[in-house]
Amino acid sequence: MNEQLKQFRARWNLTQDQISQLLGVRQPAWHMWESGKRDVPEYVVKEISFFDRLSRREQNKELEGVREGRITRRCSGRKKTRQRT
Repeated sequence: MNEQLKQFRARWNLTQDQISQLLGVRQPAWHMWESGKRDVPEYVVKEISFFDRLSRREQNKELEGVREGRITRRCSGRKKTRQRT
């Protein structure tokens, strides 16, 4: 699973911090999952799956928000956005 996480992050050219923001998790947790030191929780797998099912336009909009510092979190398909300070 950790290799799949690396591939997912590499496909979108994101840092660990950015992918963590996108999925609404903490960066140290992402690092542990990606390095294989911890099992990936089911809710994270669901969030990745949810992101993959978005249209390319929606994905780009989400990624743009993360790269511009707007944190977008997804919880079971509900979108929560707040401006990073």
